[in-house]
Amino acid sequence: MATGNITLDAQNGQPPAVLSITDGKYDGQCPVGKCKVVIKSMRKVPLKDKAMAKGPGYDQEMEEESLPARYNAKSEIVKEVTEAGPNTFDFDLQPK
Repeated sequence: MATGNITLDAQNGQPPAVLSITDGKYDGQCPVGKCKVVIKSMRKVPLKDKAMAKGPGYDQEMEEESLPARYNAKSEIVKEVTEAGPNTFDFDLQPK
């Protein structure tokens, strides 16, 4: 995955960490503890293809999620982040 973002949320009242993915890699600080992981990567698609319509305004592009819901809206991925580290998490993302 070239670009996107990964959110690690300890779900303990601390703000979640939202890290940018560039060239398939991400880096940054995140809360310590068991974190729910949400991975998103948007792609642009023609509105006319998505809306199945033609006419003025439908020649624009819109963004849609390119990853299956199991990585974002329905994610059940949890990773343990420790103070001692190392906290390196690789994800084998499978297409829809």
